[in-house]
Amino acid sequence: MVVFFLNGVVWLPGFSRRGFAGLLVLVVFLGLAAYYAYNYYNYLNTTRDSDGDGIPDVDELSKYHTDPNSMDTDGDGLTDYQEVFAYRTDPLKPNPNVKYAVDLGLEKYIEIVKPLDNDGVQDSNERQFVELMANSKKVLDVPTFINYLKEKASDGMITDEELKHSNNFASLVKGLYDEIYNLKALYENNPKLKIEDPIKTIDYSSGLGLRLGFDKELAKDATAKAIGYYGIAVIDRKLPEDFDEISLLINATQVDKYGDKLVDFSPIVFHSVYGNNFVLTPDAGRETWMLARHLKLVVESGFNILRHPEMFEGLNGKIIANAYSIFDARYGVNYAEQILNGRTLKPTDSDVWDLIMLQWNLYSNKAPQLGGGDKLYNRDFPWYDSDKLGTLYRDPNTRRQALYFLFYIDNGTFDMERARKFHSLTLTLPREVVTDLYNLLMWRRTVPGTYYRPIYPNYTARSIDDILRWIDLVTYEKKLIDENTAEKLKNEVKTLPPKFTPVGVEGAKTALIQAEKEYEAISKLYPDGTIKNWLGDVSPRWYYYQFVNDRGMNGLRNTHLQYVGLEPSELGKILVSYPPVDVWNNIKDLNGIDQYITKNWKYWDLVKFVMGYERWYKTSIYGMLERETINYSIPQTLKAFGFPAYWVGIEPTPIGAANYEWVVSLPDYIANKLKGEFNDKIIIGPANGFGLYFCKEGMIKDGISEIFGFSGGTGLLADKQPSLGLGSNFRFYFLKRW
Repeated sequence: MVVFFLNGVVWLPGFSRRGFAGLLVLVVFLGLAAYYAYNYYNYLNTTRDSDGDGIPDVDELSKYHTDPNSMDTDGDGLTDYQEVFAYRTDPLKPNPNVKYAVDLGLEKYIEIVKPLDNDGVQDSNERQFVELMANSKKVLDVPTFINYLKEKASDGMITDEELKHSNNFASLVKGLYDEIYNLKALYENNPKLKIEDPIKTIDYSSGLGLRLGFDKELAKDATAKAIGYYGIAVIDRKLPEDFDEISLLINATQVDKYGDKLVDFSPIVFHSVYGNNFVLTPDAGRETWMLARHLKLVVESGFNILRHPEMFEGLNGKIIANAYSIFDARYGVNYAEQILNGRTLKPTDSDVWDLIMLQWNLYSNKAPQLGGGDKLYNRDFPWYDSDKLGTLYRDPNTRRQALYFLFYIDNGTFDMERARKFHSLTLTLPREVVTDLYNLLMWRRTVPGTYYRPIYPNYTARSIDDILRWIDLVTYEKKLIDENTAEKLKNEVKTLPPKFTPVGVEGAKTALIQAEKEYEAISKLYPDGTIKNWLGDVSPRWYYYQFVNDRGMNGLRNTHLQYVGLEPSELGKILVSYPPVDVWNNIKDLNGIDQYITKNWKYWDLVKFVMGYERWYKTSIYGMLERETINYSIPQTLKAFGFPAYWVGIEPTPIGAANYEWVVSLPDYIANKLKGEFNDKIIIGPANGFGLYFCKEGMIKDGISEIFGFSGGTGLLADKQPSLGLGSNFRFYFLKRW
């Protein structure tokens, strides 16, 4: 074909100008068609997804080298798209562990599992490892735990040993999780016991568990509790970690049968008849920390308590009672320290531990394990042997109540030794000097009476300085005290506790030491020793029955009749017989509650002997009132003999009677006999408690509308003087009539 160019226009021979234009249009059209066809072809090649896996064929071929006709090139159950974009695994190599983890809902933790698929095969250990993770989902956010699993899987294999260790550790961490979250819920309404960040506490506890070796060894439930509670102590209560102490505790919790009893910090319930129960909720964190320290101090004293796990339950009860009475009680040791010394006690204080260990040393010296099996003691409350204790007090709550009452540390006492020493300085002084001086010491003022006029009437002592000034006035102005005696008196007054009643840490120590001295004195007398009174030589039991008679003569006639089986006037005649007679032999055949218990429980006679001795002994101490025996010397000495004791109050209180008295715990076999014999005519209180004021039938006849038990302590008045009556930490009602 010949093409001519004419005037700059292409012209083909044989074509008209019109034909040529059409040809040109055709050529343009075909060019555009080819262009779009080419682009469409390229589009189809780059977006086609033959297998529908979400990856274009072209990418499968050029980028990932996967099969564009198969959604799962390596046949591991994960699509090519999941492997490339979701889990970032190799789509050309099977990832069975990742697939299994995905199926078990572990997408968030795939990175831990990936190394296990380096060989493209899932063995039995790897499968179980992934299952372990799935079964531990709730704790996979605990950093220590997740890092532990990551480390185990990092080398691409799980050995038999690693699987075992991982299972052990997972068991511990899940136990920690459950226990700490349960406590968080329990403590939710108590701001003092809150757990702010459970995961942080669990994480610390998990790390502690690892350091203690509880991946290599399976932690028992008690051990998991102990580690978790210790975590609360360190993280939430800000107490210092002592690895030696917690290690010793953990050795104890791993002991079969007894470990659980060592760390039982569940609530103790004191029931009330109208439903408003008092619930004592121990601080499991603080108490576990204290328990660990207590164990270490006992071991350091030379006694390996871990060889005597039967003592664990008693030690647990001791810690609960010690912690509450020292730190938490409304009228406890800390309460007194805050008022007197502006100090808040802490579990780390050395004098707190001096006090706690003093009680241990004094009480444990009667335990057979420490050589005290032959000592006079209430062997029907063997706190040192949980096997025996469990048969005598079968109900766990009742048993724990009794342990609480035995080991509660009183915040004060009447210091009988200091009172006797002070009185010895006044023996040569005129009677009016002694009377006024004691009025100032006890009541802070001199009080005129119908037949008595003070040396300085209505003299008021607002401080110790005022008492010292009074001594100077009587010495130098009235010439009634010689200067030498005056100086001795002033020196003694300067150091005397108010009303001879020390409180706080020193008061608590004095109470324990004094009760032990009383224990020693009474042990030498029991059972046949006598004491002297205005009738001559009498058994201390005489003073016990004199106490019963006094209550009967002062508004509680029917209670007296129910308790000892005869009228107050009749018992009074026996008591004043001369020469003195054996009261028991004169009333033993009567049908009273006292007679029933005496005949059926050998230790009731010891209770009467102890109680009578303390009432007699106070008569030899000038300035000591009957109230001080009820508040202090009787219950504190009973506890030294192994009798859990507390107080029972009545309202309204008849004139002349005490508004509260002591009760002691009875073993089940006696408490049940009493219930069977006297039915609802009597009350058996918490800890199987019983005493005179639990004669329900007699009390109602005597007009009593309320009977309540309480745990109490010495209260302090505005001038920091001890109150006459005890303050109530908590109450529980047995009779409440409106």
